[in-house]
Amino acid sequence: MKNRMIRDLRIKIVLAIMLAVGIMLGLIFGGLYHFTAAAMEESGYEMLSAIAARPYTQQRFDVRSEDIRLPYFVVEYDKLTGMGTTYGTYYDLSDTEAINVALQMAQSSDEDRGLISRYDLRYVKLDMPTRYVIAFADVSSQLEAMARIRTLSLLTGGIAMLAFFGAAVIFSRIAVRPVARAWEEQKQFIGDASHELKTPLTVITTNAELLQSKEHTWEEKERYAGNILTVSGQMRILVEDLLNLARADSGIEKDSFERVDMSSLVQDALLPFEPVFFEAGLELREEIEEGITVKGVPMKLQQIVSVLLDNALKYSKDSEVAVSLKKSGKGCLFTVTNGSEPLTKKELRDIFSRFYRTDESRSAKGSFGLGLPIAKMLAESHGGKMWAEYASGKISFFVKLPAA
Repeated sequence: MKNRMIRDLRIKIVLAIMLAVGIMLGLIFGGLYHFTAAAMEESGYEMLSAIAARPYTQQRFDVRSEDIRLPYFVVEYDKLTGMGTTYGTYYDLSDTEAINVALQMAQSSDEDRGLISRYDLRYVKLDMPTRYVIAFADVSSQLEAMARIRTLSLLTGGIAMLAFFGAAVIFSRIAVRPVARAWEEQKQFIGDASHELKTPLTVITTNAELLQSKEHTWEEKERYAGNILTVSGQMRILVEDLLNLARADSGIEKDSFERVDMSSLVQDALLPFEPVFFEAGLELREEIEEGITVKGVPMKLQQIVSVLLDNALKYSKDSEVAVSLKKSGKGCLFTVTNGSEPLTKKELRDIFSRFYRTDESRSAKGSFGLGLPIAKMLAESHGGKMWAEYASGKISFFVKLPAA
């Protein structure tokens, strides 16, 4: 199903690109052809009008002139004498039969100018006080030029469409990668969530069945009830984490941001953890700079701090946990450092993946691998970033946030 969905999405992307490119190229080449043809036609009529308006004069080929040199001929009638004259260039003017046919076709039209496509002749009729003139020009070369432009445009457009098709195929493959990755992550998320929920549900069901049995003592039934209560608490934590993850996925409205004293917020978040760290035999070392302010949602920022402190409390491999908040560039850098087993660069990236756990002991400690992904998404929704580094037996989690 996934492959079909991805394939259909790629096809839609390619079709959308090709449709847009086809319309764009059609407008470009169609507009170019239309305006070129219109300009050549108007220029041709202006040339003919100029020829018809002036008396016939001989021209030398070796003298540059702005006069028009076209294959043309002119039929002129003198209104005073009633005599007709035919003159022009290139044409055999002795072929009066062909000239008369062209003349009749031009005179039968109500328009003062037009095209006789049978002979590729453009004509202009000019009625002046003393004479009546019809000028004809051969436009076969212009028509051939326009035909070549049309062919060239189609050829160029076809080649461009092929090139864009190849580019669209490559682009669609790149464009759907995030979708395919999101699909895989969604499948993995659903599978992991189902697995995490299935195990406690099985425990609850089994213990509930044992509670209903009459063969067990009261002490045993109390233990079964305690098991149900413990696992139900774990399920509640998992469900809350899933809800928090869904909220983090949807992002935070920027309108809800406010100026937050990050220094005070971190100090307040540390207070409830200090006795817990003490009871766990861990020393909590603090280094908090005063006067650091950011923009965000206080409750969400405190959640980021709490997730990292809780993570250090559960998995620290030595007796010291260091917490610091310092100014960094145009923002601030919050850091939590604790002892850790060696982690590779891949594991340092994967610990921010949903339901990821570096070892199964995290399950026993009530971890579902959702705290760090939630904290990372919250940091990013505040315009910041979060990452982890390992060095000399210690892992450090960094949260960089922009200043207010």
